[in-house]
Amino acid sequence: MQEPTGGTQQRVGSSLVEPWRRYQHDVADFYLSLGMAAEVDVKGYPGSRATHDIDVLVQTKIGGQTITWIVECKQWARPIPKERVLTLQGVVADVGADRGILLCERGFQAGAYRAAVATNTTLTSLADLRENTQAEREAASLQAITRRAAQTAQRVSQLWPWATPLVPRGAFTVEEMLEVATPSLELTHYIVPRLHIGESVQMIGELADHRAAGGALDATASLLTEVEARLTNLEQRRERNAASAGQHFAQIETNASTFIDLVATPDLDSVATPAVQAMRNISDAADQILATTPSEIGNALRRVMVYMLDSVYLLPAHGADDQEREQAKETAKALVARAQTMLAEIIASRQQARTPSDPAETAG
Repeated sequence: MQEPTGGTQQRVGSSLVEPWRRYQHDVADFYLSLGMAAEVDVKGYPGSRATHDIDVLVQTKIGGQTITWIVECKQWARPIPKERVLTLQGVVADVGADRGILLCERGFQAGAYRAAVATNTTLTSLADLRENTQAEREAASLQAITRRAAQTAQRVSQLWPWATPLVPRGAFTVEEMLEVATPSLELTHYIVPRLHIGESVQMIGELADHRAAGGALDATASLLTEVEARLTNLEQRRERNAASAGQHFAQIETNASTFIDLVATPDLDSVATPAVQAMRNISDAADQILATTPSEIGNALRRVMVYMLDSVYLLPAHGADDQEREQAKETAKALVARAQTMLAEIIASRQQARTPSDPAETAG
């Protein structure tokens, strides 16, 4: 249990929390900033003899092996006694963790220090950890920034083909693309390379707007977050265009099937009007797709339309039998399915590009 410290409630996200719980989240954020995984308030963590509640569970990989630390956070108003050290050591031994870390900003009693000598127990404070790992945290931050900048550049390149006027009614304009492409280019080719070689990064361009975030690393991370948010907005608009195109492809398939069924009637004059309407519906859907998607989708559409013109629309003239008509339906369906797969891959590519590959990337 945490002893009361007399502090006031603070916010974690949108919720008010006690100071000791805020302390736990601060500790977790610290380990996340080092590129480690950190989970707060783990309940029922299994050991060989019992289960345990852990303040912060920290894990990382070294040499292909998972390293586990049990971190106890004590925001107490007095130094920590020996008994708390022994309790932590018992938990560490029971769960088979590699190290136990006891944090307190008020220090430790002499007996606590003696109990930790020559053991896998560390007694320290969050303030000391921050001071002693400054260079390490900056290196982890730069690594995360480098990875995010590369992902941002990739996402930008995937969006260009969807911009107006490259596409008549694109998901966004070229001007809107430039608002993300320009800072992305600046990040990739100017800011990040200079951070890696230790050169000073002048607070110019869009980076200057993030000067208040702190030093060059913090300002760069802040700029990246802003660019990523803009990219997400554009990607969502692209997805709406892709979803709309998918619906239009489905309309083409439905109307193609309708046309094929109609022209199976011996009296073609009686079905001429609905058959022509089905052809018009297909043409309208194709126009919508061409106006809102890039050339790669247009190429898939052209394959569909060429088949419609060279095969499906000629079925009445050929006197096709039931087997030929069913084959025509299956072929049209397969061509449409291929185009819809391309649209689905576009959406999947955004989700893959945005997936963090390192815990540090989610560390605010």
